[in-house]
Amino acid sequence: MIEGTDNGMGVYEGNYIVNSPVVVGTPLPNVRLFTSNAADVSKCSAYFGRNCVSNSLSNSGAFSFSNTDILTLFKGKTNIVAAASASSIQSTVPSSAGNKL
Repeated sequence: MIEGTDNGMGVYEGNYIVNSPVVVGTPLPNVRLFTSNAADVSKCSAYFGRNCVSNSLSNSGAFSFSNTDILTLFKGKTNIVAAASASSIQSTVPSSAGNKL
């Protein structure tokens, strides 16, 4: 579950979320979140110079926040790296994340 404090912010793209009934705790009044759902990917182009990468949810609760105020912080920045696709995260993170000692 994603939790934060008042005035928290985040842009979430390319995430693969599975079996999480509550993805975001009760947002506080001033929290600014943008989650990249398939319908919203084009909203990033004016700020990132590219579309956002869509998130993927499986057997999970709602993860839909479209506060574009946070995207304005990226306006005019260069070299904003694209997120990996949710499908690649689904296959690579379980096999390569964590301690490899």
